[in-house]
Amino acid sequence: MAQGPERKRDSYEVQIAELDAALSALKETESDKELREWVRGLGEQEFFKKGIEDASLDPGAFPREFLQEVAKVGLTGLEISEEYGGTPMTNLEQAIVMEELARIHAGLALSILVLNSLTAYEINRFGTEAQKEKYLQAMAEGRLFAAFALTEPDAGTDAKNIQLKAIYDEERNGFVLNGRKRFITGANGADVFVVATRTGAPDSGEDGITAFLVDSDLEGISIEKVEPKAGQPGSPLCEILFQDTFVPADAILGKLNEGWYGVFDPTLKHSRNWIAAQGVGLAQRAQDLALGYSYERKAFGGYLKDIPVHSATVDTLRIQAGIARALTRIAAQAEDSGDSRFFALSSLSKLIACDTAAMNPLEAMQLHGGIGYSLEMEIAKVWLASPVLRIYEGTVPVQVSIAKKGGIKKETMRLLTPPKLSETYLVDDIREIIHPGAIAFALREYELAGQAEK
Repeated sequence: MAQGPERKRDSYEVQIAELDAALSALKETESDKELREWVRGLGEQEFFKKGIEDASLDPGAFPREFLQEVAKVGLTGLEISEEYGGTPMTNLEQAIVMEELARIHAGLALSILVLNSLTAYEINRFGTEAQKEKYLQAMAEGRLFAAFALTEPDAGTDAKNIQLKAIYDEERNGFVLNGRKRFITGANGADVFVVATRTGAPDSGEDGITAFLVDSDLEGISIEKVEPKAGQPGSPLCEILFQDTFVPADAILGKLNEGWYGVFDPTLKHSRNWIAAQGVGLAQRAQDLALGYSYERKAFGGYLKDIPVHSATVDTLRIQAGIARALTRIAAQAEDSGDSRFFALSSLSKLIACDTAAMNPLEAMQLHGGIGYSLEMEIAKVWLASPVLRIYEGTVPVQVSIAKKGGIKKETMRLLTPPKLSETYLVDDIREIIHPGAIAFALREYELAGQAEK
């Protein structure tokens, strides 16, 4: 990045240079490229096509048959140790898998994510030997499905405000659960829930939260509602009611009253980069569709690709997807290397990737014109799938706060954030709205991934 001889580089420019250096040290191996192509190829297989069709016909149904087929190719065991039948991958490999799955279908990709980064990860890392033996092999083989039950009607972004009570029953050596969980993905097909409960005093905050593994067939559990969602069919959102549900003491995951920092917080820190990768997949799919349409659609005597304002839009989508992909790779690399501050990079990657996932489809839909708003067009479905990524697993303000606490400069976040909608139409040079350093950053990622368009 250019600088005058008298001028010290701004701290955020130093930070971008450091991110770029981290990216340049990360080479996508031949096996990584083969993994990407293999996952992409799954979208052409009959079980995936049927899963997409079934999800469109019944958006709120749990995709059991699809997930059973996914288990056969090893994608429900990515967070499970081999000794329990898993097919563990590095964080970088997981990011590649999630990106390509979301590029095919965001809703089904989310259902796969829940089975890995939000449930299997917790049991594999924090569970007792008995808990691991009870659940993990069956999860890896697609015989048992899990759901992550954290959110409540009054505990969304304020995730520590858990109200579902778990009262100790000394006579039976267990706990009685009463309360509701809301917006729980896949609860209507889950065999076990990872449940956040309040075992301390009502005002005990994070110090009074305990995680339980609760089998869904226990007495007193019912699915009260399946939410009618705007997008992402194939990942049903449910409300669960617990009424005097007894769970034995050995169902505690981790330690009593230490569930927040002992289970849920590290799980969310880990899973955020999976969501970022989902955002990259959606952003990239939007760019794919915009590029393809620009070669098909004729207007003003030529193809859209030959009209500067539209070609600039496609270039912008490509650059922003590249920036988002680069950040997910860097965050994954940091976690793989054992960097204790990986969580800040994961929040940065989620922030930028999910903003890009919201921006790219809307711009791509605009390039399609009126037909882009039709649900017969894939871009409309990609658009509907994308905004919620800025909400689940931590809203935009939450990610900004976490990234800042981890040392990420707000100027860095601003530099990498997608431009406001339609800004590309108001400038002659894209570098006026996207920093040249960020463009170089994105192009390096494309070079490393071998995906630059010739």
